[in-house]
Amino acid sequence: MSFVGLGFEIAVPVAVLGFVGHRADRWLATEPWLMLLGLMLGMAVSFYTLFRRVGGGTRGGGDS
Repeated sequence: MSFVGLGFEIAVPVAVLGFVGHRADRWLATEPWLMLLGLMLGMAVSFYTLFRRVGGGTRGGGDS
């Protein structure tokens, strides 16, 4: 049940950063480079979130 929101946590950063990159491209006339940068950054944030959620803090090896 803790993975229900994981789809949104993956999709939202990609969509938001892609949109921000698209708007910046239109403003600065640099299409499509900032949109692609935003999409790649959104995917990196999504993968970080995924690995953090799935990994569940297995780092350290402490007894907790």
